[in-house]
Amino acid sequence: MYRIKNPEPKEDGVWVTDGTTEQEITEDAYLSNGYKPKLQSLPWGEPKPEGKTG
Repeated sequence: MYRIKNPEPKEDGVWVTDGTTEQEITEDAYLSNGYKPKLQSLPWGEPKPEGKTG
């Protein structure tokens, strides 16, 4: 997981995976769903296309 800096007006996001799929969610969704680790401890990374891993 890592944070994604998006251009304005799009909200910054977090790239998450469940082992099968990967997707970007908003930082608000990350915080409200109680994901771990804490948002501020995640590294910054680059966005990638959403979809299946592998």
